Amino acid sequence: MAEAAAPDLLDLLRLAGALAAVVGLVWLFGRLAQRGGVATPGTGSLAVRERIAVSRGVQLLVVAVNGRTLLVGVTGQQVNLVADLSHPGASVPQDAPQPAPATPAPAAPGFAQRLAAALRGRSA
Repeated sequence: MAEAAAPDLLDLLRLAGALAAVVGLVWLFGRLAQRGGVATPGTGSLAVRERIAVSRGVQLLVVAVNGRTLLVGVTGQQVNLVADLSHPGASVPQDAPQPAPATPAPAAPGFAQRLAAALRGRSA
């Protein structure tokens, strides 16, 4: 009876090894895709060009969207436009009609105060 159990145990070990190999490959490809090794960059009109953590939960992002470059402040609760870094008319001929500039929402005073405090804390 011991001889009949040995091939079953061997088959079970082979199955477990194959399953572990498949799970390992899935994990590896997932990590490579996160790092940009496998995934191709998107061709959409929105891209985060740069990101800097100012303090815990507060980031500054340089975002390119529809030909404009924006500096955006991001917290856990809100997203605020800090500055429009675009050069008006740089890629548009001078005789082309210019779109009306969008009026950005004013930055919340809470974000500005937290940003200033975080920057003072980094330089000290």
